[in-house]
Amino acid sequence: MDQRLIKTAVLGGPDSLEPVIMPTDYATAMGLRLTHKGATFWCGTRLGGCGRRITTRIGKKRVPHFAHFPDAEDWCRRTRLGEDSADHPFIDRDLQAWLARQGAPARTPEFLQESAAAAGGCAGLLLESSDGRKKVAVVLDDDDPKMPAGQ
Repeated sequence: MDQRLIKTAVLGGPDSLEPVIMPTDYATAMGLRLTHKGATFWCGTRLGGCGRRITTRIGKKRVPHFAHFPDAEDWCRRTRLGEDSADHPFIDRDLQAWLARQGAPARTPEFLQESAAAAGGCAGLLLESSDGRKKVAVVLDDDDPKMPAGQ
């Protein structure tokens, strides 16, 4: 599979935390398109993207993927395009739901950005309950120098 193809996007706007992964097969990709009919897909800033609106490319010969519109003036510099580039918003969504079921809804997450060498990635996230009494930290890259040791 072509590693340059964009496999992840977000729904609704450039700063959205609602991730979407493009399926690799035609039928499932068409299902995704129909499920989100009328929605907008974005090269999410929280995925390391440019924040521009993107489109779906679903054909029978090439692997389905998201793509920037051809009239974009500036090229996106997003380096992480695979499914794992959206791990942090999926983890956030699931943890938010779990915390809410525990009676401890969380505030907006703090995403810990990776070093400049791995621009666009997320080293981890920190969720704090709305009352400030509980915290959950998720480490996605424990080799990153910005992650505090022993936490």
